[in-house]
Order: sequence, then structure tokens, then C-alpha cells
Amino acid sequence: MNVIYWEINEHSNNLKGMENSNLELSIDYALRFVKTYESIISKIQFSEECQIKGEGIELGAGFGVMSSVLSKLENVGKITCIEYSKNLLENIMPLIFQRLEANIEKIERIRGSFNHLEFNNNTFDFAIETLAFHHADAPYKPISEAYRVLRRGGVLIMIERAVSNRTTDDTIETSLNTHLGKRHLLRYNFPVDMKITRAEWGEHDLRFIDWMYILNKVGFEVKLFKSFYLKKRILNKLFKSFYKLSGIGDLIFKKQLTYFPLYDYYSVSRRAGNAIFICKKL
Repeated sequence: MNVIYWEINEHSNNLKGMENSNLELSIDYALRFVKTYESIISKIQFSEECQIKGEGIELGAGFGVMSSVLSKLENVGKITCIEYSKNLLENIMPLIFQRLEANIEKIERIRGSFNHLEFNNNTFDFAIETLAFHHADAPYKPISEAYRVLRRGGVLIMIERAVSNRTTDDTIETSLNTHLGKRHLLRYNFPVDMKITRAEWGEHDLRFIDWMYILNKVGFEVKLFKSFYLKKRILNKLFKSFYKLSGIGDLIFKKQLTYFPLYDYYSVSRRAGNAIFICKKL
């Protein structure tokens, strides 16, 4: 199926990198998340109230891994992928779909912005995003757009970066001013000695409570709020040390849901992590 193109009247800080992505490194990177996404979806499907089914939309679809996973579910119909990068949509997504044996008859690709969705109200049964909204200059916009296009009773699943509620503004600013690592630069064909900060790449750090505030303000009821990380920090450190010594490196943190159940997580956190928000439009 060909890509549909919407008019885009906004700028994305990380678009240059996305358009110049190293094909081999990007595919290798994207495939590292397959098991994690499959595990997340399988756990969500145990919930009758917030089950993923019907017609859906992936916002900021990136490499298309999540849409590939969803396309193979029997109770999921058409999936619409919204992505800003022409390169990802035209060149990388088809290869990911092929590699993961996605049901491409279910998937529609659209180049557009998640801040301005050209759909009528109450169009979709579910919406999902994976580590995309923290790139929005105003996360309220894509979340409110997701709310608008969802039908009543529809579900929004957000898999997002978040920092501790105790994190100060100064700490967040310092973190955003750190430079991207060598592997990140190589993946997007930047010179390895290039200095580009997380902020310049278009990232923003929101606290857990910030995400909750926006979701509630828009009108969502947050049905489930979980984190990837183990609840007890001492266990986290022990497992991290073990995997480093064993040579597996940070695999556990890329695919942690494969090995461990999700643990409750909220203001008790002292560190940044990835959280899952499952929200319902009442």
C-alpha cells in the first residue's frame, strides 16, 4: 500500500537524522524491541476492559515495529501509522514489515504530524504510541488529538520516558543538555565527533506526575500505570551487575518485560524509566 501524504506545517528537530538514517543500523536497532512490544501487548490483552481490538492508530510510528506486532492480532482490524519521517515510511517500514511478517493488508501509512490528525472525531477504537510524545514541544497536543479521534470507550496506550516526581527543573535541564552517544550518532549518519544535545534532538523530560496531569486534563481515565523497572532498586542493581559481568550487557533493560512481570510504580521512584499508561476515553 502506498504512503498517503498530509500537509505538514511544523518543524521537527530530529527530522534530519530520521531522513538520513543508516538502514542497517536502524533495522538492527528496531528489531531489538520486538520481544518487549510483544510482551507488553500480550499482558494488555489479558484485560477485558482495556483490550486492544478494532481499528487503531499508531502515533509517531517510527520504524513500524509496534504496528507490525498489532497487525498479527486477530481482533485488530486496520492500523493507521502516522509518522513524520518520509524515509522511515518509504524505506525502513516496508523492510521491518517484511522481516516481522506483518499483515500489511491491515496497515495504512500516512506521513503527517500527531499534533494535527486529519480524521473526524470518534474514528478509532484504540491509539498507541511508543516513546514518541516526549519529542512533542507540547505533549498536550498529541494527547488531546488522540482523545478526539478515539471513540467513547476507546483506549490510549502510551509507552513513554518519564523522570521521577522528585526531579528538579535544574536536573532536567542538565540531562537535556547532555550529548547524544556515539551509537546514536552512527545510527543517523552523523559524524561521531558531532556535538548534539538531547534538547537539540527534540527530546523533553516529563515527570510521571506531569504525564498524569496532562492525561487527566484532556479527559482520559488512567486505568493502569506501570513501569519497566523492578520495584526494589537493590534487585535492579544486582541484575544489572550480573548481566554486565555475563556479557549480555543491557539486554535486560531492552527486553525486561520478557523476563519479569510489570510492577506497580509511581511517586516512589528516584530514577528515570519507561512507563506504560493505559487510558480510557469515558
